[in-house]
Amino acid sequence: MDIFAQASRLRPEEPLPPSGGAAKPPTASGSGAKGAAEVAPATPRPGVGGNGAASQLPNLGGKSPADAVKALEGAGFAPKSPTPSAGGWQTFKHPDGSKFDIHFPSGRVVRGAAPQYGPDGSRINRGQRLGPDGAEIPRDLPHNQHPPETLGGN
Repeated sequence: MDIFAQASRLRPEEPLPPSGGAAKPPTASGSGAKGAAEVAPATPRPGVGGNGAASQLPNLGGKSPADAVKALEGAGFAPKSPTPSAGGWQTFKHPDGSKFDIHFPSGRVVRGAAPQYGPDGSRINRGQRLGPDGAEIPRDLPHNQHPPETLGGN
């Protein structure tokens, strides 16, 4: 079984949402116009560096928690759970796979890039963090040196 057939068993292909969505690896089902040996071209992705909706929102720093949640929901992000965890974190996910994690007690905001896949179907940017401007934070930069994005008071 080739790599694309294996990948399609793990992550079934889904239609892309109107925002462009995450590029999924092609399947080898044999149905349709494309054969198993053909690879679909990469889909251009929205946002800074193609990192999805999380890179398109302006800096949330200084906004009240209520205003930040309203901005996220207005941009298509949905809370993963209805309330923050016991530790105060809440994740907001976009249909393209990008996300925001907010620690409400401290106001800390962590942006995560939408998934991107290589030609073999493997995820190539797992865990990629984004700065307040939506640009990728270099992976070798220590966490205590990441540019801050902190919500203001209520």
